[in-house]
Amino acid sequence: MQRSMRKWFFAVLATWVFATPTLAANKPKLVVMIVVDQGRHDYPLPRPDGYGKPPGGSKGYQILKQGTVYLNAAYAHSVTVTEPGHMTLITGGSPNTHGIPRNGWLNRNTGKFVNDIYDPDYWIVGNTGLKRDDKPGTAPTALLVNTGTIGDSLIEAHGEAKVFSIAMGDWPTIPIGGKKGKALWYDYTSGEFVSSDYFYKELPSWVQDWNKTHPLHPFLEKNLPRDPKTGSWVWELLYNRERYKNAPRSDANALYTRPACFPSQNACTYSLGHAFNHYLPNATPEDMLKTRLLLLWTPFADAVLREFAAELVQQEGLGQDETTDLLVMSLASTDLVGHMWGPDSLEHEDNFYRLDVVLEGLINALTTAVPKEDLLLVLSADHGMNSIPEFLRSQGISAGRLYTEEIVQAVNASLLQSYGMSNLALGMRPPSLFLDLKKIERAQRDVNEVAQRAVETIRHMTGVRYAWTKQDLFTHQQELEGVIEDIDAGRKRLQDIEEEVRFKARMLLSVDQNLTDRSGEVLIVQEKYWYFHELETDAAMHGSPYDYSSRVQLMFWGGPIKQAEISDRVRLRDIVPTIAKILDIDPPVAAQKSKSKPLRAILDYYGIAP
Repeated sequence: MQRSMRKWFFAVLATWVFATPTLAANKPKLVVMIVVDQGRHDYPLPRPDGYGKPPGGSKGYQILKQGTVYLNAAYAHSVTVTEPGHMTLITGGSPNTHGIPRNGWLNRNTGKFVNDIYDPDYWIVGNTGLKRDDKPGTAPTALLVNTGTIGDSLIEAHGEAKVFSIAMGDWPTIPIGGKKGKALWYDYTSGEFVSSDYFYKELPSWVQDWNKTHPLHPFLEKNLPRDPKTGSWVWELLYNRERYKNAPRSDANALYTRPACFPSQNACTYSLGHAFNHYLPNATPEDMLKTRLLLLWTPFADAVLREFAAELVQQEGLGQDETTDLLVMSLASTDLVGHMWGPDSLEHEDNFYRLDVVLEGLINALTTAVPKEDLLLVLSADHGMNSIPEFLRSQGISAGRLYTEEIVQAVNASLLQSYGMSNLALGMRPPSLFLDLKKIERAQRDVNEVAQRAVETIRHMTGVRYAWTKQDLFTHQQELEGVIEDIDAGRKRLQDIEEEVRFKARMLLSVDQNLTDRSGEVLIVQEKYWYFHELETDAAMHGSPYDYSSRVQLMFWGGPIKQAEISDRVRLRDIVPTIAKILDIDPPVAAQKSKSKPLRAILDYYGIAP
């Protein structure tokens, strides 16, 4: 009897042990999201030509690759530009649900195009030389009409949670700050960090002290050499030129670069120049005005933000109690360097190697304040990048620029001939063309008919792949949403779907389908290696649905996360529900509407069921 009871006891014990799931890991005390603006998927990992492996050995990225790297992360939507990308990263939705189809849009009431981060009811807190007529970033009110952010969800669940967004400019940090968090950014007119009265009545005392005791001049003096002739600070190559993979093509690429200028390219009095070395002047107060602005087009802007982030973590006590805090920082040097010099330049490659050093310093600072086991670090990007089209043509590749003004002029000429009405096309915010709805309705014309006539004109233009009316997308919405669901569920591969249907489905995700209705009546897809050209300042651009623009970096590191490389195609909108699941909070409305799903591998590390 005793032997029988012993057998029964051990059988039950074994059943209990092997049936018990892995114990869930502790929630992270600090979540840090790093957004590398323009962080194309092949930047951190060696490309076939070797670019991506620093000659001196990887630093920050090598640490991150000890975590989980997603090799095939991409945006589902087709409009791969800054604000739609940032909003997807922070809300878990696509533009159709979070409502941000572009960095700006047409205000239907006024008939004017608006700056998406300027709200006249708020103003900058801190030292700035900007005026209200400049319409700088002040508040995220226009961006967050349709949804909150993951930071807002965290504060709603845990009111004592701290949520911060920081960047070297207003454009990325303000929307990420959300409705309930805080945003701080670098002001290029003063060289100091500022905020707005949407977030603060006055700057925190430690930020005021930072501005007093950490001016830009000592930082640059410490980190950059001086030119022996002029005394200017010098951005020079980190390694010997022959060690750069871009060296053989840099001279050909340099013919087409559009380097940063002060105060602007249209009124340039000082330029950083087409090729190395690049000089930041400092002899006079006017020189420092130039340097405070032009710094943004160098890798050293990211280095400044790294130091500010380390100070913020210490001063605000992030990750120091049982309530999870969130820090989101946008590293924008890669984007600005890429726009001016292109991804085939020495400048771009050198910037990446210096970014690697910045990331190493940032990780060291974070783990000094918060143990690795209490950290969750997520690195990703808002979009990728295309090469300079003139450089591509010099290499025998068909490429070019679609000038938005030329598209509007061609459409207006066609519609004038068809309907006898001038200026029916008001303008573009790619990929949207906006029509004058009031004028069309007064003439008792059908808006969709006019839009279709515009489509017929646009489709014949060089550099255009596809064009559709917005109504056409909505007419086929159920079918297109089914295509998206099949792709996301793995039931169909991208290459098994007809190209136009595939692109059309992705464009549907790029159209604001909320009451805000911020998309135009016509939507356009450019040919591969072509891009919409709005600003003469940009040598290179992104914004297309092709892989070079939509595939980006995605890495998870810290806590229980193990080293792994995952080649499955995943969506960037799935980051937010992953974090929400780990923190046991509700994801934002946009993520729920987009049916975004947590990344299974990351949840497994934490012992959490999907």
